Amino acid sequence: MFKPQMADYKNGLKTIVYYENEVFKPFPKDPRFLVSDRGAVYDTKDQVLLSPYIANVLNSNNPKSYMRYFLPGHYGSIDAHRLVMETFCPAPPMIYNLKIRHIDGNNMNNRWSLNPLENNLEWVTQSQIIRSNYSSGLVDPASRGYIKYTAEDIHQICKLLEKGFKARQIAEILGFSGFGFYRLIRDLRNGKAWVSITSQYNIPRLTQHNDEEVIMICELLMLALSDEEVSQRMLECGVDAKISFIRSIRYGNIHWQHIIKNYKFPDRTPRPYSEEMAERGCQLMTEGKSYQEIAKILGVPYTNKLRMFLSQMRNGRTYTSIAGKYDLKPNPKQMMTKDTAQQICELIAQDKNSREIANALNIVYTQSFKSIVNQIRRGLIHKDVSERYKFPRARNKTQKQEEQ
Repeated sequence: MFKPQMADYKNGLKTIVYYENEVFKPFPKDPRFLVSDRGAVYDTKDQVLLSPYIANVLNSNNPKSYMRYFLPGHYGSIDAHRLVMETFCPAPPMIYNLKIRHIDGNNMNNRWSLNPLENNLEWVTQSQIIRSNYSSGLVDPASRGYIKYTAEDIHQICKLLEKGFKARQIAEILGFSGFGFYRLIRDLRNGKAWVSITSQYNIPRLTQHNDEEVIMICELLMLALSDEEVSQRMLECGVDAKISFIRSIRYGNIHWQHIIKNYKFPDRTPRPYSEEMAERGCQLMTEGKSYQEIAKILGVPYTNKLRMFLSQMRNGRTYTSIAGKYDLKPNPKQMMTKDTAQQICELIAQDKNSREIANALNIVYTQSFKSIVNQIRRGLIHKDVSERYKFPRARNKTQKQEEQ
């Protein structure tokens, strides 16, 4: 074991003292560095103790502080407690995603020892850390896991929120930063964190609408109006309700569940095409027109969206009140049962072509159906049915006329 002399290092935030009785061992991933059982790192190449820095803190006395090192020749930084544990007590094999817990709750204490009375580091799972934080009192159950903030911090934030300060302004005044802080502000506004404290203040909500306006929107949605139509109606009443907000109400905005739960909107799925176009599409499908021909007649692009729309009408999944008036032939792919395959085989044996077979079975004639007939003829599908028949040689109309 290598023992460097005692040294004091001051990094501008906190003085780290390295004791004489520290034990140093080579870091397994890079023997150039020697790691002590108290979190010090010695560089054998430059023969100097490395300078740590304090991360994730407002001040170095915060228990959420972490001591980290930049190792020369390595990308990024590494926590001191991880250096210690990987050097003196590697994680058990075949157990993944283990975390390191500071037993006394002070993340600046990176002491490891075989003596359980002196040891402060241990390998645990994330769930064990959470349970330990709650049982030890590090986390207030009302805080939703915000360990970094104390009750005094929350009182200061709530006072500023009550006065109308924005999250960015509060961060600058109190010196907070990070995504977790803005998430905390959101939860404080919505009454999801530190409820025992937020209930003492009159904090404005994030939304600009009140209950009466949301009830008006719900009543309009009950009339099966589109989001644009609801927005226009609300604008006529002097309320500027954005389409995105109306859509969030339609799909169950979590902040207004106490109102939305009393309504059951008739149609939450916007329909891509009008009722006139749906009726005209049903007429054309009754006449045996293909989807591509229907698109040309209606003057709309032939897209997957149109095919899906026509297929849903054919199968009675949308505009059922309109589609029910017409005798729509089913999609050949959806009705290709074993009995249907046997009927097709009998008609092929009678020297019928694909169009004649479709008319005989009352199936819409498409290229897909033609491909199915050819596959049955060649024994590629429903082979157990087609092998019982002897099909005539496939010929086109000209060849049939020449034979006759």
